[in-house]
Amino acid sequence: MLRLTLLLSLCTCSMAFAQACEETDPELESAESELWAVYQLAYGPAGGGLKERLDRAQRSWLDYRDANCDVMGERWGEVAAEPRAACVLSMTRDRTFELRLIAQTAARPCGCGQVP
Repeated sequence: MLRLTLLLSLCTCSMAFAQACEETDPELESAESELWAVYQLAYGPAGGGLKERLDRAQRSWLDYRDANCDVMGERWGEVAAEPRAACVLSMTRDRTFELRLIAQTAARPCGCGQVP
């Protein structure tokens, strides 16, 4: 539980720059909420070793997403909010899809069924 709390705090810190965009972009805010809901679905039934790897992967992904979107949003020596936000939205949707697959595997080792 402490790791999940720490990871959620890390998300809040890593999203400091994007928060201004989120306040004006309900689509991005919704995608972030969905990401963390699906992350919790994947994290919940995961075994000990998988939880540790999932934590590490999510922290690394957040760092990668933020750095990548800073590069993608670079305009004339500064990070422009709009292209950065579009990058964050795209990468967040992709990661949510990945986490759904992880949640399906963690919840049902056979890979059967659907996770909402």
